[in-house]
Amino acid sequence: MSALPAFRRVEPKPYRLIALGRLPAATRDAMGDTLGSLSAMALEPGSWRAKGHGFSGVFVTLGDRGFNVPEEGKFSDYATRVHRIAFELKGTTLTLTPRATRYVRDEKGGLTTGLDPGAGTTRQFEALLPSPTKGTGAGRLSVDAEGLALCADKRFFISDEFAANIYACAADGRMTGVMTPPDAFVPSRKGAVSF
Repeated sequence: MSALPAFRRVEPKPYRLIALGRLPAATRDAMGDTLGSLSAMALEPGSWRAKGHGFSGVFVTLGDRGFNVPEEGKFSDYATRVHRIAFELKGTTLTLTPRATRYVRDEKGGLTTGLDPGAGTTRQFEALLPSPTKGTGAGRLSVDAEGLALCADKRFFISDEFAANIYACAADGRMTGVMTPPDAFVPSRKGAVSF
């Protein structure tokens, strides 16, 4: 049996804020909705550039499930989408410029919804997935997008809080597959699936 490597104490380095960037609250995405409630952000592979005395690149962000006020019973039928936001860091100034927005579409090419599916389900990618049974989002795949991972070839993965699924997406936003959790992690109520 080989000896374990020796432990080494790593001293934390002091970090400081180097820049601050803002987008006005009234900024709209390409679909006309306000750009806000972002759940995840990642640096687009290959976009980082040294530029004079600064840097530039593109952040890809993932919108959450839209504007909701549960206390008042207000929920929006917000389709899952990703945004490309160009940035430039110069000195202590971070400039952010929205560039593009694209919808995430399900296996059938339909838009998703951010509406709560409750006990409703649909079958896509040979899996049981969340979907409202009535109302505005009826029959559509419900996604409460939370996490984002980008691939160098522009494909991406998003995680879903409703079902604890991970959806694989092509560069154009079309879902190409789903990774579902073991049954023990699928939310249920009184023995029935309930997202």
